[in-house]
Amino acid sequence: AGAGLMIVISLPTPPSANRIWRSGKGSVYRSKEYDAWTKRVGQELMIVHAKPVKGAVRIEILVSDKVRGDLDNRCKPTIDALVKFGMIDGDDKKTVKAIQLRWDALVKGIQVTVARTL
Repeated sequence: AGAGLMIVISLPTPPSANRIWRSGKGSVYRSKEYDAWTKRVGQELMIVHAKPVKGAVRIEILVSDKVRGDLDNRCKPTIDALVKFGMIDGDDKKTVKAIQLRWDALVKGIQVTVARTL
């Protein structure tokens, strides 16, 4: 079950970073949409037996060009999920050395590549 040098995985489109947190009745909470997406990501990672990439990494996120909204709003939930499910060690500058985001006509949802930097 060890660590790998790279993972490439297709995932459902994350909610916009603007839709992660909701507020009401005097409190702030994660949206149901975000929680459902995060759960699905965990299931997808288990299905494909994704191995974590330990140490410093670079991340590429391709987002379907059919998705509405700002490209950069898909980055935070994606990287947070990679951390939550242990695919990367953290989201700080010691771990994430570079992030590339781009629209893609061939991707459904998003495609995430995490590669160890040597």
